[in-house]
Amino acid sequence: MIKLLVNGFPLILILAISGCSSSPYYGEMSTADRYTTPNNLVSYAYNIGKHSAYSVPREGREKHERCVYFALDSLNTGEHCEWATRTALGNVQVISHYPAGSGYCTTLLNSVMYKGKSKAWRDTACVSGTGNNWQFIGS
Repeated sequence: MIKLLVNGFPLILILAISGCSSSPYYGEMSTADRYTTPNNLVSYAYNIGKHSAYSVPREGREKHERCVYFALDSLNTGEHCEWATRTALGNVQVISHYPAGSGYCTTLLNSVMYKGKSKAWRDTACVSGTGNNWQFIGS
């Protein structure tokens, strides 16, 4: 029982510090990189602190999410949407659209810069022919 409590403590700590995300898309966006291997409580705390230090402020995350959905709903392949705040900036580019089932999917290339660090990633979202709700797939 004690071993379970000790081993589960980092997970409980992470959940307690991180809270709940109110957005289904962006969650907690951070430009931190080169995390340490989490093999003890100190390394967990270090990674949490680093993630938090480079966590993009809410205004930037919200602008990024609006840009993502604008790109999904309105942009053609090769077009992009840019956003900026006083401290962060980002870009979302449409890489491809392709048919899938009764709808289609769109692949996006995202980039965010905050505190001198940048992060880039791909997202793919699909929508059915009958609805207008995007579902993000894979990672």
